[in-house]
This record gives sequence, C-alpha cells and structure tokens, in this order.
Amino acid sequence: MTSANVRTEPKERKKPPTDGRRRKDVLFCPVCGHESPVDGSWNVTTAEAQQEYRCPECDQVVAIR
Repeated sequence: MTSANVRTEPKERKKPPTDGRRRKDVLFCPVCGHESPVDGSWNVTTAEAQQEYRCPECDQVVAIR
C-alpha cells in the first residue's frame, strides 16, 4: 500500500533582510514567509495557559508558548 503525497510546496517565501538590523523577537511563518515582531500582527489565542500564534496571511501556527 502506498500513501499519497499530500505535502504541498510553500508559496514563494519572502527573504529576510541581510543588513544585520533584524530584531531578535521576530516570528517567521514557514509557509508564506510572513514576518512580524512577537507583539505584531499575529493572531493570538490563549487556552490553558498557552498562547498559539497564527499567521494572519495563511493561518499557519508559527509558535505555541
């Protein structure tokens, strides 16, 4: 029995800045490349003392804290 390959290729990713001025508290979406500070544009939900950060562009979970 073989399984179907359901993995999809990510959209073209945005390239991070290379000038060395990037903040250390920035999250990156592995699917679409969206980046924003932790306190930026992420959709955050809280449940049972955990926060889930979702990308505002593609709804991918990027962090659980």
